[in-house]
Amino acid sequence: MRKGIVLFVVALLLFSVLPVKNKVADAAESEVNVSLIHEVDQLSALDFSLKGTFKEVTSGRSLVAGKTYTVKVENEQIGLYDGSTLMIRQTELSLKPAGISPSHLTTLNGKVKRSYMGTMNFKVEGEYVRPVNSIPVEEYIQGVLPGELYQSYHIHTMRSQAIVARTYLHYWVGRKPVTDTVSFQRYVGYSMDYHNFIKAAIETKGKVLSYNGKIIDGVYSSSNGGHSETNTGAWPSGTVDFPYFPAKPDPYDVKSTDSETIYKTQFSLTGLDVNNTEAWWSKEEKNPVFASQLKRMFLSNDYKNAKVIDVNSFTISDELTKGKRIKSANVAFTYVMRDANGKVIIDDKGTVKKFNKQLTLTGSQFKYALQVNSTLVTSFIPTTVDYQVSVVGNGHGVGMSQTGANVMAKQGKGFREILAFYYPGTVITNDKTTTIPTTALQMTGLVNYEGTKIRKSASITSAELGKTKLNQKIIILGKSGEWFKVKAGTITGYMNEHYITLGQTISYKDGITPITSGQILNLGSPIVSKNNTLYVPMPGLATRYKMKLNSTSSNFTVVDGSRKVVASHLSKYATVNGKKILLTAKPEKYYNKVYVPLTFLKQTGLVPSYYDEKAEQVLWLNK
Repeated sequence: MRKGIVLFVVALLLFSVLPVKNKVADAAESEVNVSLIHEVDQLSALDFSLKGTFKEVTSGRSLVAGKTYTVKVENEQIGLYDGSTLMIRQTELSLKPAGISPSHLTTLNGKVKRSYMGTMNFKVEGEYVRPVNSIPVEEYIQGVLPGELYQSYHIHTMRSQAIVARTYLHYWVGRKPVTDTVSFQRYVGYSMDYHNFIKAAIETKGKVLSYNGKIIDGVYSSSNGGHSETNTGAWPSGTVDFPYFPAKPDPYDVKSTDSETIYKTQFSLTGLDVNNTEAWWSKEEKNPVFASQLKRMFLSNDYKNAKVIDVNSFTISDELTKGKRIKSANVAFTYVMRDANGKVIIDDKGTVKKFNKQLTLTGSQFKYALQVNSTLVTSFIPTTVDYQVSVVGNGHGVGMSQTGANVMAKQGKGFREILAFYYPGTVITNDKTTTIPTTALQMTGLVNYEGTKIRKSASITSAELGKTKLNQKIIILGKSGEWFKVKAGTITGYMNEHYITLGQTISYKDGITPITSGQILNLGSPIVSKNNTLYVPMPGLATRYKMKLNSTSSNFTVVDGSRKVVASHLSKYATVNGKKILLTAKPEKYYNKVYVPLTFLKQTGLVPSYYDEKAEQVLWLNK
């Protein structure tokens, strides 16, 4: 469910998927309280600083931006210090900003410095400080995406992840604690460098996945190893396989690999003084986590008084889940014990007494014990000295594969296609369903990164015309590839799409959206896709760009300024100002109207450039 290696504790691995209960209406805008643990756990004192205006809620006291403060646990209360001076001491501190924005941040100086929007609460948790970030749902999602995905991932992957992460939150909030760790969703707060993730969250605001009107459990994993898993396959305590979690091949997943070697001899007693247990008992087995898992399974709290000596037998079951993952593994091993006095137990011959045990590991216990990323085993090879195990995938394999989604995105698939593949039968609730506007809707956007450059042409090597400010409003005039043509103040040029958060939804469900010179506008009849060619209604285009169009049963004439084009839906030839040209594809008649292929517009010079954004089902026409 995460980027990188994800190893849950056994209890979490055994957590079952509950039936869907949340109604879609429950996904309204609200705040979420996130317990911050990852970099600030088990600290009795914590330094922090502020950006912007903050007040402590209970006392009403204002805090100064830029200054470093310290919170400490003292006599079961939280003390707030300015240097060595005590400012406030009470059971809980709540620092509320004047607004929710990057202009108001709390930066915690934990193991890693991280900044957070929203209210920062400091509570007593035993002898330690526990920061809890109260933040609106959408800003929370903005901080989850960079915790769950690599920054290099495609924007359509990020949009898909935003919808799934939002779904997961709404399903589980109130059912289990919300933390910033992988036990819930990795949450990393705010950074200016997260602009692409923030853009993806804003552009999918409010969207969640539902099935039969109820929000689903939006689980996901890093890699499913090329084959997805059912919910009961991952969590056997469940009784029903949900149809939106099928076990099926995934041709897009990158099939990340992992392996582990379990040694037959875990701990050698040769040369050890049985009468001086303290001298050697602290030494670990060769596979310490594997050995610990075995000991914990039958010795509970007494596991530290046992040491695994030999793994005599290790086999995996032939019975697999529907997702082709192992269900169990059997281990027979020898171990020794020490008594209540810390001495190793010896037999009547004066040698260390060895005990034998056989255990069956569940799939999740197998994964944890071997510290591998998956239970989709590709090879299991016993040798004379060890057991060599190889797996594919990273995580439980249920729902979306993040690596698979990224491959789909790179192939030109949008979030709707990605989510339909990984959660079949679900509906994206709060998705845009209205028809394409019949009155021109001007595209606008906000700059999401301070100092983004405006360039003369759609290229990173093009000359710089100027720089923009964070949250500066711009007007969209067109698009080519990853570059928007924009007007920012008095400057007209090009900016990379990653640095602009659009102010309008551009992708509609009822067809391909035409955006003509930065304006969303229904052209009177829909764009037609036939034989991998897009056809545009010429009457609507002529009206939009004030061209003169005359047509007969077989021919039509378009006059645009000094340019005169004569063509026919019966021929691949046309004339431009009297010069005959051969068209790549001929015009057609659809809906009793003249339709022209995109190449016609470019070849005749009527509309010199266009960009077919397949993933969003958007056609950008630039004139």
